[in-house]
Amino acid sequence: MKAVYILAAWIFSVCCVFSQSQYFSIPEKNCSDAFGILPSWVSNPLNLKNVDKITFIGLISPSRYFVKEMNSVGTGVILPMPLGIKSSLNIAYLGSKKFYYSQANFNFQRDVFEKFNFALSFGGNFFTIPSFGYKFHPNIDAFIEYFPYEFLSTSFKYKNLFGLNPLENNISGFGCLFKFENFCALGFDCNIAFSHYTSYSFNLELLPYENLCLNFVVSTLPQTLNLSLGYKFDGFSFSLHFIYHNYLGLSQTIGFTNEF
Repeated sequence: MKAVYILAAWIFSVCCVFSQSQYFSIPEKNCSDAFGILPSWVSNPLNLKNVDKITFIGLISPSRYFVKEMNSVGTGVILPMPLGIKSSLNIAYLGSKKFYYSQANFNFQRDVFEKFNFALSFGGNFFTIPSFGYKFHPNIDAFIEYFPYEFLSTSFKYKNLFGLNPLENNISGFGCLFKFENFCALGFDCNIAFSHYTSYSFNLELLPYENLCLNFVVSTLPQTLNLSLGYKFDGFSFSLHFIYHNYLGLSQTIGFTNEF
């Protein structure tokens, strides 16, 4: 019954914020987060492995490249399920008087044989221009992570399986992450958008104090620099994310989660 009340409160919160894409300033990594503090599961459901309780997610980008029509709001809920499956539902919205763009994703994750981490994302994009009607495009993403050693993980992802969504690129991604004890993690990602471009990312994650996380990500295409700061305590986490684009300028996101 408690889960029913929490889900009802979450649905109410969706109705309240559903007037502002999941394209926030949170860096997208191919491997799961090393310390489980930053809300990276918004873009990578492999991170659901770090969550064992019902969790509410809130995200807001109050200033996205200083274009008010690009400001966005998102919300989500994570629900552990039987058989070791973790699930989440995320919704984000971006809009103005001239257009509306929303996105919804159902994500599922499960560990297998203690060495593999699998995740699937089923989503849909709704794009509306009042004078032309609306378009709906489904989307499927697949993720797999392998832990050959305790300090090393490798990953593979394929976004927009079967090319169902013409608004998204078909992206194949590879990643690796080295974790040094419990204070530092170093990662590398390669993302290939077929027939378009190849992008490389380098990320450094530091844990200078318990439950305080710093994350730096540099990407080659587009040329961006990300800085994230997260803190977690008593089932609640708060994070700040900044991204600097070499042409568009600065964007930021505020995120929080609450476990029940």
